[in-house]
Order: sequence, then C-alpha cells, then structure tokens
Amino acid sequence: MKFKKYIITILSIFFLVIIVLISQGNIGVSKDNTEEDARKAHRIPEEWITAKDINDDFGALLFYSEDLSKYTFSIYQNRPGLSLGYFFRLGGGLPGISDEILKVTSNGQGYIFLSLNKMHVSRIEIDNGIHTKEILIENTKPFTVISSENSDEIKFYDIDEHLIPNEFIIESPL
Repeated sequence: MKFKKYIITILSIFFLVIIVLISQGNIGVSKDNTEEDARKAHRIPEEWITAKDINDDFGALLFYSEDLSKYTFSIYQNRPGLSLGYFFRLGGGLPGISDEILKVTSNGQGYIFLSLNKMHVSRIEIDNGIHTKEILIENTKPFTVISSENSDEIKFYDIDEHLIPNEFIIESPL
C-alpha cells in the first residue's frame, strides 16, 4: 500500500511540474514539428514549398508559392536554460526576402539568412578571422541558412562568382 501512495505522489508531482512548465511558456514545439506548427499558426497553404534550416539554437523556415509571388517566413528559437523545444520569435513577409537577402542577427548566436534567391546566390563565405566557412546554395531555389559563426566578413556570390554588393543584404535584429 505504501508503494502505491509513493507512485501516486511521484506521478502527481510530475504532472504538476509539467503543468507549471506549460503555464510559464517553457515548453515549445519539437525540432521535427516546427514546420507543422508554423503552417498551422500562420495558415500557410499546404501546396507552398518550404526551405528550412534548423540547428540546436534556431529554426528558420521560408514558405513560398511555386511561382515565388507569395511567401512568408518563421523563425523559432530554442531558448537556453529551463525550456523544452523551439519557440516562435519572428515571422511574416519582410520585403528583404523577396528581391534581396534578409540577414537576421541573433545577439551573438550567429546569423540567419533568408531569400527567395532572385539574385541566384550559389555560395556564401563566412570569415571569422581564423577560418573561412563556405556554404553552397542551389542557385535556382529560395534558401534559409543558419550560421553559428559570428563574423563581420560575410560574402555572397552569384552563379557567375560575382560578389553580391552589401546593399542587397538587408539586416534585421531578432
């Protein structure tokens, strides 16, 4: 009988902790469910295509129609500390995504890049002063890229290896 009371007490405490975490906003969505959550929350049509990149800190999703005439994006953050899952941080249809490259800065945790890729970006170089990281992009498709590297030296190249000028990179804080 004592064992049953012990089990019931432990289960009650467990459920109480879960309820407190949920009520305090400390339980988000899993990495695998960020796309489903964004589609549901923003009423994104099912036929829209998704470009996404997710790492341990962020999830970036760019949803777009096949003809690239309509789009929206969602950025999720996996908060440090006592939280479980990813939480919505930023989204919508900022104009930098359509014709340029949107660079979202994330308070020392790197950068998030989103673009419909109308400039045909094929490569990104991120130089942190010690080494250069190269990220290859499919030049005919929209992209999302999360880089945990903090660097002031970020270069975008088109399919012909021409450097894309900085005025085509629009910055936004997270």
